[in-house]
Amino acid sequence: MKEHIPRTTMLRLQYVITAFVVWYQVSKNDNAIPPDAEGTFAKQINATTISLASTHASYVSHPNEIAKLILDAANTLTRGGE
Repeated sequence: MKEHIPRTTMLRLQYVITAFVVWYQVSKNDNAIPPDAEGTFAKQINATTISLASTHASYVSHPNEIAKLILDAANTLTRGGE
């Protein structure tokens, strides 16, 4: 049975999602989640995105790039979402 979610709840959820600055990393060689789907999802949430030639565990193979992504996101948030 599909659960019904009231429209007002969905609108509030959409506002919450769009009220945040979102960062996303796409793994170009991901076998778990298709990279095209990752890219589409990132666009739908208006995310600042980086793409890495890595598999699903990009934090293992590209730790410096992932650390930079996290630091850039944190720095942007501490500056008020500029």
